[in-house]
Amino acid sequence: MKPWLAQRWIDRGEALALRAGDVSMTYHELANSVQRRALSLRESAIERGSIVGILTAPEAQNSLDFVLWAHAVWWLGATLVPLHSRASTAELDIQLSTISLDLLLVDNPKRLAELSQAPANILAFNAPIPAAGSACPPADIKGDDILTVLFTSGTSGQAKAVPLSVQNHQASASASAMRLGLCEDDHWLCCLPLCHVGGLAILLRSTIYGTSFELMPEFAVPQILAILAKKRVTLASFVPTMLYRLLGESDADIRSKLRAVLIGGGPIDADLLRKAHRRGIPALPTYGMTEMGSQIATLSPHEPQGSDTLKDRFDTAGTPLDGVEIRIEAEDQSPCKPGEVGQIRVRGPMQSPGYLSSNAVDDAHPLRFRDGWFQTGDMGWLDAEGYLHIEHRISDLIVSGGENVDPMEVVRVLRAVDGVKDLAVVGVDDPEWGQIVCAAIVAGDANPDALLIALKKACAAELSPFKIPRKWHFIDALPRTATSKPHRQQIRALFCPRAPDT
Repeated sequence: MKPWLAQRWIDRGEALALRAGDVSMTYHELANSVQRRALSLRESAIERGSIVGILTAPEAQNSLDFVLWAHAVWWLGATLVPLHSRASTAELDIQLSTISLDLLLVDNPKRLAELSQAPANILAFNAPIPAAGSACPPADIKGDDILTVLFTSGTSGQAKAVPLSVQNHQASASASAMRLGLCEDDHWLCCLPLCHVGGLAILLRSTIYGTSFELMPEFAVPQILAILAKKRVTLASFVPTMLYRLLGESDADIRSKLRAVLIGGGPIDADLLRKAHRRGIPALPTYGMTEMGSQIATLSPHEPQGSDTLKDRFDTAGTPLDGVEIRIEAEDQSPCKPGEVGQIRVRGPMQSPGYLSSNAVDDAHPLRFRDGWFQTGDMGWLDAEGYLHIEHRISDLIVSGGENVDPMEVVRVLRAVDGVKDLAVVGVDDPEWGQIVCAAIVAGDANPDALLIALKKACAAELSPFKIPRKWHFIDALPRTATSKPHRQQIRALFCPRAPDT
């Protein structure tokens, strides 16, 4: 088969492919622009099976250049590896040491100066490309070709490389379309980072369907509301924090042509979803993971709106998408009955074949592949009608604003600071962020004010912004259980007296 863009170039040539600011491109225009970049990649020895990384600056994580170069990589049948635009230097070095790149595409080569693992073969976004009209034949690709490798960080604190094949992405897109429906003039709002599966899935699905999307450089409430009011945007994907901010902008109803909005990436408040529907946003809870190509379960937009049935379902993650199986397991790995809480395991045609970098840490990690199933690391239950209810995570993983934070990674950074005698990092429920990172510190003889400055400096140097604690509490001694483990419920109570049990 040919890459999806090459197919849409033929059958949807004059249809809108995307809008990015003032720029609109049809599939014909997009394919022509992509071919020129594909020729540049070919001159850099990129071919089918090559592995190409892409790294943007934090302020340009969603750019038209990213879209064009990504399609150019796929046009040649190569694998795209998006690196997190807001990752620290240390985190990028870990990712780059995990997978061997044949080429790294960058918008600003100067950023590579601080990296110790940067590949030798670099190509800047603004590198000269062939003149308009230059043609490059698309590659022949197969369903099991690896289309993307996306990095995700779990509770081990080490980046894991998740390969997803052409067939994985195709199956994910098909299952999503079966759940949400598909209209020829659908236009998806893309304000999630393209380096995450949530954002990249929008780009890929639009190309697979032959529909279009609106690319936003970042999530900004005034601009989002203006676009929803003025343009025909029919679909969108937000993390709960984004929805919280949209609804908090004003008390007025939100005008749009939206028919479905996916809300996922962290704990979801059912009352927030109900409020969204009252205000004009058809929000749907969804549950997904990078290892499953994005969506796993989603509430159907065809549920009766405004009824008691719909209100009840907002407390769930919906039902599994077509082709997805969900199994709830007890500790002895036996299947749980409806209503019984257990570990959530999933499988389906969109499932990754497994992490590229398997090591002892990954093998012991709760997020792993086993016997054809993916063990999510979450606890939940299925009701008698097959709706999935998420209870909590097996691990202490913190999900803040749609980003995964491993508390042990934060602990390691803080513990290295002189003056820290003991500490614990926990996630505390927050109405805007889902959870926020909080740190309890035992300072010993150190001056708390001076130590706090040193702790924040260490965090800024080693951690992405979303991993840095938002609240700090200095304490004489950590509350501990009878087995000397930190008593996380009591530690959370330091920051939120009414924090729920875990």
